[in-house]
Amino acid sequence: MRIANRCEAAPIAASTWRRAGDRWFGASPPVDKLNALPQKGDGHARRVLVQAHYTRGETRTIGASLSRVLLTGATGFVGRATAQALTASGFKLRTAGRRCPVGAEDHVSIPDLAELVDWSLALDGVDVVVHLAALAHTSARAELIKAVNVQAPIRLAAAAKAAGAQRLVFVSSVKSVGEDSGSTVWTEDQPATPSSVYGRAKRAAELALQDAAGIETIILRPPLVHGPDARANFARLLELAALPVPPPLGGIANKRSLISKPGLAARIAEAAHPGGPTGVFFVADDPPVSTSELMRALRRGLGRSDVLAPAP
Repeated sequence: MRIANRCEAAPIAASTWRRAGDRWFGASPPVDKLNALPQKGDGHARRVLVQAHYTRGETRTIGASLSRVLLTGATGFVGRATAQALTASGFKLRTAGRRCPVGAEDHVSIPDLAELVDWSLALDGVDVVVHLAALAHTSARAELIKAVNVQAPIRLAAAAKAAGAQRLVFVSSVKSVGEDSGSTVWTEDQPATPSSVYGRAKRAAELALQDAAGIETIILRPPLVHGPDARANFARLLELAALPVPPPLGGIANKRSLISKPGLAARIAEAAHPGGPTGVFFVADDPPVSTSELMRALRRGLGRSDVLAPAP
């Protein structure tokens, strides 16, 4: 069913994309806005997709659109910000999910994505589909992860094509390629060797959607997404950053790409415009940071000294 309520939306300004070769790049938030959790190794997805690194190429400004967009996963960590970004970009927003987002004006209730979903009402009159809904950070059975993260987006893409939608934005993950790039810098041409159940499911969905004909498809691979309301490991990292004593994380020279929640939401909104680029893209903030840089930034944001004890 659809419900009608007022949706509060914080504006996020449209930005500029620059084409360099066969890739597209968008500006990202500054490094001093970081809130994220580092992992071991030199990081991954360090092919940073930001306009500032490129001085040649065609540019165009993405402005408002009259397209209707269907967003799944709108009540999630990234989904709430994405709904705001899409609305601020001029899209007519419709959401679909088990729960209705607070303040939603146009929402279609659907069952769990592990079940067979009738998308006809949700897709009625829709030009663009943004599929964010997924099982992540979970110990769910592999069969359930496959049903939600592989079979559901494939069925949605087929239904969107049949309903006449023009474009599909699928939010995948850098984990579809692997867990750690070691000493290399990954590009979109990097051979995919996912090692987790989640990563393998995202990669399977990518392959199926890339092979789909009749609908523009862009696949975004964000690295770790950071934000003040992130949960799990990020909450523990903030606890560490808030300690009165300096954490023993100084002198760590690894590098890892990250992306902020509003940065990813803005990239998704830009990717949603019909006629835009298609294919697979990493998206990340610039520059990649080390564990030590990240912890110092977090401590400064919390009003603590950014002096760190040497790592053991």
